[in-house]
Amino acid sequence: ALLYPERATEAMEQFSILNYPTLSFMEVDRVKYPALDIAYECLERGGTAACTMNGANEVAVAQFLAHKCSYTDIVGAIRYALDNASFESHPTLADYDTANNEARELALRFLNR
Repeated sequence: ALLYPERATEAMEQFSILNYPTLSFMEVDRVKYPALDIAYECLERGGTAACTMNGANEVAVAQFLAHKCSYTDIVGAIRYALDNASFESHPTLADYDTANNEARELALRFLNR
């Protein structure tokens, strides 16, 4: 990710936190990274929301890497899946499986529109 879109041709030195005793963090640019707010929304909602987000994200990222959609379509696919998927507030394992499959179908529907 650090070299994208290039690829490293050889192994790099392993990161050691000890080499960076002072780390500083900045506020996240929520316009540049809109999926962060969606992730927080899923955490607050609970239930199958995060599973739906993850399934839609996996499909959209795969499509992006295959050059079948734009980078900005990833967030659109996630939002579409969350807005149209069924929701279970107290899911079972089977509910998670259903939510994942539904999210993947919805993401593909959005991307193939």
